[in-house]
Amino acid sequence: FQTILKGQTALKKRVKLASKYHNNIQAVMPIKTKTKPTESPRYASEVVLISGGWSVAPTNRIDIWDIRAKRWVSTNSNLHFGKRAYHKMVCLGGIIYLVGGYEPHENEDNRYQDTLYSLDLRTMTWTECSFMTSKRCSFSATGLGNKLVVVGGRDGNRRLRSAEIYDPSTNQWDHLPDMAMRRSDAACVEFEGSVYAIGGFTGQVHVQLYIKLN
Repeated sequence: FQTILKGQTALKKRVKLASKYHNNIQAVMPIKTKTKPTESPRYASEVVLISGGWSVAPTNRIDIWDIRAKRWVSTNSNLHFGKRAYHKMVCLGGIIYLVGGYEPHENEDNRYQDTLYSLDLRTMTWTECSFMTSKRCSFSATGLGNKLVVVGGRDGNRRLRSAEIYDPSTNQWDHLPDMAMRRSDAACVEFEGSVYAIGGFTGQVHVQLYIKLN
């Protein structure tokens, strides 16, 4: 700083006057730092919600990624209906739907799930909805307008080629046309009013093509 002021006589005088004024002001009116009151936690307007999954074994844990703060937030809550893996979650109209999956059971017939639960983000309450027509894990799912589409997967005995669609307004599942081949672990997206099932595994080969459901 002294190097910058070297040879700048007029500027030196102004700095000294400013320093003197600042010191006088502090003496007469000490600067006080206000302590910010403790605020209750706020939820971000946009978050990523993750539930269940596999951690050594299926888990019922729920975690939230705060997009604005760029950090994980603990919810201190779990899936009350059990541990779940290989399921899917889709958000429709502010409601999150958790569908299907795999749950650890001594009875193998109860491991593969046909269940559907909805989470209302306004009240943070889960509701049991109408079950699918087939048990499914490792399937694909996407929203289509205000409806939920699920495609393929495994039912514990074989991989599936079937697809179905759920209408929240009627709490009803309906069948869609079967795919040309059985597959699990595919990707599923909606584009311009159609659903595309991409890739997957037949149990013997990995699929390198997509199908379109109108």
